[in-house]
Parts: sequence; structure tokens; C-alpha cells
Amino acid sequence: MPIPVVATEALADAMARFDRDFRDATEWASWEQNKAYLYAIEHDGRRYPVKQIISMATGMPVSDFSGGEAAGDANQYVVARGFAIVELRRRNPTWIRDELILALDLYLRHAGNPPRKGSAEIDELSETLNRLGRYFGIVALVEAGDYRTDRRRQPYVPHAVVGFE
Repeated sequence: MPIPVVATEALADAMARFDRDFRDATEWASWEQNKAYLYAIEHDGRRYPVKQIISMATGMPVSDFSGGEAAGDANQYVVARGFAIVELRRRNPTWIRDELILALDLYLRHAGNPPRKGSAEIDELSETLNRLGRYFGIVALVEAGDYRTDRRRQPYVPHAVVGFE
């Protein structure tokens, strides 16, 4: 179901009501640490739960619309009204074919005796993947719409992806 159209001011009013009535409530005190919340509205130095703010502004229950990034979803709805959306937790980007080939190569070269986390080979693979990502434009600062996310491959990520646990 499409989210009802409201003015930007209705979202701003909902954020003010959230600050006044909900921010200190037990139910919302640690919402940013709840893994169910992937994104937040960032406004005037504070973060707000996207779907809750839209629900408060429109009167539509949060269960009646999606909180995703696709057109018509909550994040795009908020961005279209001039507010910034931020990721609450950094996620690794989807691996591209070349990255998978490099990780699989390391795995196959060490089958039976893989390098450990923090080893020079894992760190080198991580750096190579970051250089490759910079080349393809998927590492460093990725900008898609108003989303800005640091997308570096961390040294433990290649280790986890190729199953060296």
C-alpha cells in the first residue's frame, strides 16, 4: 500500500513529537541498537526510526508499508521530503565476481591448512580487495541517492567469506 503523501512539516512535527513523547520511553530507549532497525532519519543531530516517524506523520500503521530502499518505500519517501537517511550499522557490500575469485584462489591454495584471521595473507587479500573496490568504485565512500556509507573490506571479511573459521 502506498504511503500517504504528507508535507515535509508533518515529518518534522512527528520527529518533535517523538522527542517529546517517545525518545525516553523504555520501548524506544535503545532502538538504535535493535538489529531490526537498519536505517534512521538524521535531523538536527538526532536519529529517528524511519517507519515510526512516517507512521506518526501519516497515521498509517508501520505494518502497512515497507521500510526498505526501493521506490515508494520508507527511506525514499523521507529522502524525497528533504531528510537524510543514514545506516545504523555498517554492512559489507555485495561481493563482485573478481573479489570472489581472489578469495576462492586463497582458499584453494591453502585447502586443509588455511591462514588464520590477522595473518599476513588475509591482511594482504583484504588490501587487494580494497584496491580492487576503489578501482571499480565500490569502496571508500559510496553515494546512492542521499546514502553515504564507508564500504571498505575489513581484514576479517575475506576470512569469513571463504570459510576459514
